[in-house]
Amino acid sequence: MKNLFKISILLMLAFSLTACGSKEESAAESQPESVRNDDPMNVTKIMSTEKGDTVVLTFFPKGDEFAIKLKIDGQEIELDPKGTSDKGNPVFSDGHYGWEMFVDGRSGRLFTDDSEGQFYKER
Repeated sequence: MKNLFKISILLMLAFSLTACGSKEESAAESQPESVRNDDPMNVTKIMSTEKGDTVVLTFFPKGDEFAIKLKIDGQEIELDPKGTSDKGNPVFSDGHYGWEMFVDGRSGRLFTDDSEGQFYKER
């Protein structure tokens, strides 16, 4: 049931992004080459904090679920699905970094095993 919930949230996210195709095409032209994504199964988002810290998230299929490639501070980290938070939001982690994707699909919380985390939203 949890897997079905995670997959349905990520599919809704993917469909909402493809529905705004012309907006995404112009955004892709302005993105750096390292952020462009030609694979329709992968969804890439750039998110920022109010302070200006930025992360790049790429959602991609892994087995029968989705995983995330997180680019932060020049390093790329793969986060695997780990279930849901107390609020029902999908959570991804590698054991040190974690990402909680909020229901709106345009924001989330990046945390480490020793911090509460920071709020990020799509720019």
